[in-house]
Amino acid sequence: MRKERAMIYKKTRKELKELKASSFHNGDVIEVSKYYIFIKYGKYKKPSLRSYVVNIDTLRTLDCTPGIDVPYYIDDFLSR
Repeated sequence: MRKERAMIYKKTRKELKELKASSFHNGDVIEVSKYYIFIKYGKYKKPSLRSYVVNIDTLRTLDCTPGIDVPYYIDDFLSR
């Protein structure tokens, strides 16, 4: 696992559609629209299993089911 300093990024929805979660490092946070995306790898090589999304307004961690709580474009980003 890389020992790099975590960063905070602010992206638009359009920019996020061009990116993939695996390009970010463990601990990075991406702010997009009204969400924070926390990138976590844990023991996995891809962050899709450990990363989570928080609503900025309510500070509530969202259910991981795409389309229920997490918007599809964020789920697509996490799976790339």
